[in-house]
Order: sequence, then C-alpha cells, then structure tokens
Amino acid sequence: MLYKNCRELPIHNFNECMEGNFSYLVISGEHSEIEIQEKWIGIIDEYNSLITKGADINISKKAEILGLHLKINLITILQELKSVESLADGEFKDLIKKYGKPTLLAGLKNKLNRKLNELPEQKDSENDFDKTLAVLNSQGFNVDRFKTPVSEYIKMLELLDEKFKAIQNSRKQGK
Repeated sequence: MLYKNCRELPIHNFNECMEGNFSYLVISGEHSEIEIQEKWIGIIDEYNSLITKGADINISKKAEILGLHLKINLITILQELKSVESLADGEFKDLIKKYGKPTLLAGLKNKLNRKLNELPEQKDSENDFDKTLAVLNSQGFNVDRFKTPVSEYIKMLELLDEKFKAIQNSRKQGK
C-alpha cells in the first residue's frame, strides 16, 4: 500500500521524498520503482495545485523540478523496456504509448534544465524544513511532522503568510 495523496502523506515523509528517498511513500508491501514514481508524480502534481503563489515558492519549484526529473527517469525506463518485446504487453504497452515518444523526453529535459536554472541555490533544505516547522509551532500552529498531512501543512503556510501580511499592513498604516 502506498500513500495516495497530500491528505494522507505526513509532511515528514513528503520532505524525505523531496530529498529523493521515495521509500517514505510505502505504507506496506512491495512496490515497483515505476509504481512508486508514478504515485509520487501524482502527489507532486496535487501539491503544486494546492500551493498558492508565494506561500513557499522554493518548495513549489523544487517539487516541480523533482516531478520533471522523475518523469524523465520513468520515460527512460519505459523506452528501455520498449526494446524487450515480452514486456511490451498489457500495462507496459499503454505506458509506452503514453510516454515513449523521444520528443516528449527531450522536451521534459529542456524544461527541467530551465527550472533548475530558475531555482535559487540553497545550502540546507532539511534545516529550512525544520525552521519552517519551528516557526509554525511558535505561531500557535500544532504541527507534528510525523502526523500532519501535506495538505494541512500547506494551509498552515498560507495562514502564516496571511498573518505576516496583516502585520505588514498594520505597520504601514501605523506610520
């Protein structure tokens, strides 16, 4: 069994996946690398649709970059499988039709390179994650990195951003 979406996935597991450790998507059982990567791509797509502009743009950009990287890996694997006729039946045949086009792979690689160039350099993303959790907790949000789902974490970030903007506005009006 795998985590299916942002409402189920704890933020700790999400952060570990963002760092490249996709074993945190597995709840139980054995799963193929392709199955895990497809699930992660779906979660990243959901995450990108949930996060608002400015809430945490670097995390959003990293998530998009990671999603592109995984799609490229998946397509590369599928193109290799395409050469093995016995595997080109059933579920693999549908995947190969969908993702097996060389132009799609080249386009994704170009998009990935553009996104990587747009991303500002950061030295320690784990430290940033811990700092964000500390700030949320200090502002009265009850965040448990092992239990709080990603969707709730995003809402907390949005509320924190609203609090910050309200403070900025009140300071501007007070001057």
